[in-house]
Amino acid sequence: MRAGEKERHPRPDAAEHRGSVRGTHAVVVMARAPQAGKVKTRLCPPLTREQAACLYECLLQDSLHHLGSTAQWDLWIAYTRGSRDYFEANVGPVYSLLRQRGNSLGTRMHTLFRDLFDLRYESVILVGSDIPGITLAAIEQAFRLLETGACDVALGPSDDGGYYLAGLKEPRGALFQHITWSTADVLEQTLERAADVGLRVSMVQSTYDVDVGTDLERLWADLKDSRALQQHIPQTYQWLGAYHAEPFRYPLP
Repeated sequence: MRAGEKERHPRPDAAEHRGSVRGTHAVVVMARAPQAGKVKTRLCPPLTREQAACLYECLLQDSLHHLGSTAQWDLWIAYTRGSRDYFEANVGPVYSLLRQRGNSLGTRMHTLFRDLFDLRYESVILVGSDIPGITLAAIEQAFRLLETGACDVALGPSDDGGYYLAGLKEPRGALFQHITWSTADVLEQTLERAADVGLRVSMVQSTYDVDVGTDLERLWADLKDSRALQQHIPQTYQWLGAYHAEPFRYPLP
């Protein structure tokens, strides 16, 4: 490969991807179908499996609506195996679909970056599907940092020690290697990995995801105090309001 030439790989075939490239920037939401027992299982208890799936669907739909409200980027949904039918039926043709591939989270993330860059995007940002505090401003900042050359990697830290946003201008497979995923050390290990391979990292605003019961109570407290957040995630707000209105709920640990 000649100096300065980007690595290219076969594009995902039609069975794995639906959509077209319209702009130069892509935001990719990593998501799965909201099936009971398959999503948000660490919230059970206090939630039942069915309640956890309903909450996840609300967070997902709120995120998609918010992130799809601008023409600044193409929005892609990266779905897990067995989830495509749900997204085909529930999100409509405005969203592009791409299947996640790989046996580990790191491999899946790298493959998504590689697939989108092979579609000739200039910058790509991956985000989680269940981040109530994600903002357009954070994504805009990440793109700006990448475009101006301020960094090679843009990250959005989450309060649990991981990150909810990762942005690149080209595939960087080494960044996702030797990481102990789903632990409180993910961000720290990623920063160490970036330093090891000579990548400059910039951070955007931090936020939290909803994985355990204390996160759920934190979100409800934030929602009660913020009209802006209520409007930001209306389906989640409505669902949590109904949940807290029930006469009996499982006690938090």
